Amino acid sequence: MDNFWSVVLGAFVAICSGVATPFLLERSKRNAERKCLTAAIVAEVHALIEISKHRKYIEGVQQELAKGQTDPAKGGNFGFSVRRNPMRVYESNLTRIGILPASLAKQVVIFYAGISSILEDMQDMSEGKIQRTPQDQVRVLNEVLQLMEATLALGEKIVATAERH
Repeated sequence: MDNFWSVVLGAFVAICSGVATPFLLERSKRNAERKCLTAAIVAEVHALIEISKHRKYIEGVQQELAKGQTDPAKGGNFGFSVRRNPMRVYESNLTRIGILPASLAKQVVIFYAGISSILEDMQDMSEGKIQRTPQDQVRVLNEVLQLMEATLALGEKIVATAERH
């Protein structure tokens, strides 16, 4: 009878090992994938923040707004050029964003929606296809400034959160 229980125990251990091993390997693989994707996204967010700071985009908008508040006809015309896609990592991994922790995925999507909107606004301003009064141009630039500040603050939060983990 001892042999019977030894066989049963051995079979049970073998079955558990056969089920648990692939599960644990898959879990380990997903964790590694999550860490790599998080690192890549956070690096791109960090790069966008640093580039924005280095090129002093916010300061440039603030200077234009100051001019526009003094004389609306002389202010409100700010722009910068983007020739290449600054969101390659994000766009290349859109189908995988769901593997990120839910709170991070939400913040990342909001951050990149903000960046996309800012780039569209800058392109609209540089093309000049939308005719605005000088006062309206100053108003729009003020809204862009608020979006830039909020988006970059969210990016800073994303980077800080990732560094703590």
